[in-house]
Amino acid sequence: MSKELESAFTKLDDYTKLHSVNVQELAVLVAKIYGMNPADTEALKNAAKYHDIGKIFTPAEILLKQGKLTDKEFAIIKAHPVDGANLLKNLDQPQAYIDAALKHHEKLDGSGYPYKLTSKELPLDIRIITACDIYDALASARPYKNPLMYKEIKDILFKEVADGKLDRNVVSKVLAAGKHLKKEEIVRLYKDEKYMKYISPDVACDISDMIMKYGKVISPEEFKAMHKESGLMKDKGLAAPDFDTLDSIVKGISLAKNYYTHGIYGQGLGNKLHDIEM
Repeated sequence: MSKELESAFTKLDDYTKLHSVNVQELAVLVAKIYGMNPADTEALKNAAKYHDIGKIFTPAEILLKQGKLTDKEFAIIKAHPVDGANLLKNLDQPQAYIDAALKHHEKLDGSGYPYKLTSKELPLDIRIITACDIYDALASARPYKNPLMYKEIKDILFKEVADGKLDRNVVSKVLAAGKHLKKEEIVRLYKDEKYMKYISPDVACDISDMIMKYGKVISPEEFKAMHKESGLMKDKGLAAPDFDTLDSIVKGISLAKNYYTHGIYGQGLGNKLHDIEM
C-alpha cells in the first residue's frame, strides 16, 4: 500500500476509520465463506478498507453532525464516492479500490448513488462491500443513534433484499459473518466463563441482543433467573430449537456448560453445535 494512501486514510475521522476497518473485517469473513482465492480476498480486503476514503473531503461539521442532515448537507455527503474514486485514481490505485469507493452506495435496482447503476454493473465484490457497509453502520453506535440489535439488522437487510436493492445470497453470508463476530464479542465479554466459547453463533447473537436490551452484561445466572426452565434440550443439540426465545438462550448456555464441565467436547460437540466454526 502506498504511503500516500495510508496518509490519506489517517486523515479520516475516528468513526470513519473504525467503520472502514470493521467493514474490511466483515468482508474478509464473507470472502472466506464464499471460498474466494487469496488474491481476490486480498483485493476485497483493501477495497473495503478504503471504500469511504472520499470522506476526507467532507466537512467535519457535516460528517459528525449529531442531528438530522438537511437536504443540502446530504447532497454534500453524497459526493464522497466520486471524491474517493478520484483520489484513488490520482494515487494510481487498483481499479478494484476505485470501483469500491465509487459504487458502494449503488443498489441493484438502480436506486443508489452517484450514478444509479443497476445489477449488471455491480459485481460480487461491490455487492459484498455494500452489504458489509450497511451492516456495520446499523451495528455501530453514533452520537445520534444507538446500535441496532442483530435481529433488527437482519430484518432491515432482508427488507432491502425484498425491495430488490441488495443481493440475497450476499446478505445471507454477511449475516453469517456478523454472527461469527458476535460470538467472538461474547466470548471476550464472558472471558471468565470458559464454557461460553462452545455456544453457537445463534445463541451468541441472542445474548448480545439481550445485553443491549437490558443495558448491562447479564450473567448466566441472571439468564436462568429470568426464566423458569433452564434444563438441557432433549436432543442435547442446538440444531432444532428456535433461538428467538430467552428459553433457548438459557438452554444453549446450559448445554454448552454441560459439555464443557463433563469434558466431552472432543467427542463430537463440534458436530452438534451448528455453525460454530462458520
